[in-house]
Amino acid sequence: MALDEDEGDDGAGGQPRRGVAFPALMGALVGALTGLTGSVLVYLQSEAGQHAVAEARQADIRRTAYAELAASSGDLVTQANLTVGTSLSSERSAEDKRHQFVDKFTPAVNRYSQAETVALMVATEGGRRRLEQQLDPHGVRLEKIVAGAYSGSTTDPAKLQREMIAESMKFQAALTDFLDKAAAEVI
Repeated sequence: MALDEDEGDDGAGGQPRRGVAFPALMGALVGALTGLTGSVLVYLQSEAGQHAVAEARQADIRRTAYAELAASSGDLVTQANLTVGTSLSSERSAEDKRHQFVDKFTPAVNRYSQAETVALMVATEGGRRRLEQQLDPHGVRLEKIVAGAYSGSTTDPAKLQREMIAESMKFQAALTDFLDKAAAEVI
């Protein structure tokens, strides 16, 4: 009787020898499972990496929007104060007053409005709420004070200037508070 290859006599007491096919299959199975596990881990790390990159990109976009908001806010306050001063000055001509209001203040308002809109679009929910509730009312109030000064509807220029200074300070304080709280979102 001929012996099968896997059940041959190993020469030590006639014990049948184990086949080499079974350990080879087990080795291949272990290798396949190891490869699959490695692939899953690489995939999960890639997903986490992509998420981190997306968060960093969002933070960069917010940082840029908030920097533009800060710059345009400073310009708005400067032009608002200059426009009130020019509008209330009896030494300035109507053309000077119009030039300051139309050519200086109005573009500053537009730049601020654009920067605020972008900041609202990229802000977190808390950031949007702070912008709308804390900063926006002061910006609107600044614009009303300037419009009142330019139109000549004020009867007390000294009071209007005090209001302008107080509102400018409130606006800057609200902006500083917003940026301080926003720093945690973008860093």
